[in-house]
Amino acid sequence: MARAVVTAATSWAAGPAEHELERAQVGGAAMLRHAASGVVFLPWYRGFRVERVYRYDDAGRNVSARYAAGPAALVSVYVFPSDRGSDGAVGATFEASVRDMLAGLAPPLWAHERGTAFASAAGEAVAGRRVEACGRVVDDPGPPRQVFVEAFEHGAWVLKFRATYRAELRADVEGFVCAWLAASGFGAPGALTRRRAAG
Repeated sequence: MARAVVTAATSWAAGPAEHELERAQVGGAAMLRHAASGVVFLPWYRGFRVERVYRYDDAGRNVSARYAAGPAALVSVYVFPSDRGSDGAVGATFEASVRDMLAGLAPPLWAHERGTAFASAAGEAVAGRRVEACGRVVDDPGPPRQVFVEAFEHGAWVLKFRATYRAELRADVEGFVCAWLAASGFGAPGALTRRRAAG
């Protein structure tokens, strides 16, 4: 299987490093696969394209891909091992992501949390957490942006989305997340079908 570097980030000593995702054919389409988890990353979807792929550990088990639809919408997708011996994605890691997200707004105009879930092709619900907010991005004189952090934990892996976008692009961002989940294979063998709010 051919391997390709999607793009370089920073050196390992300074932070995340460049990472390679395998090129794979999934359902006749060219995709990118994270070898450790088997999760498939869309290379593009409508206006969203992979800009950068990062790794946060030597083994490449903890990775992320940053997608952009121009400067108006950014979505980062993280896949990393679950730590069921501690708080996992639904504890300290998720809370730290939310704090970081909210610290980037000056100040948040509103913020709320809700349960979220997606259904696998087998009908299994995979529950998660989502915090959404709106506010001006620090050091950006532009209009307020909407942001969210959403995380799911299933088996040995955690999947997390973090998005920043203009309010009028909400449907595009949500469409991208749904398409990404449908292609990813996260949470169950085979494709994932639909995504819905929990509770």
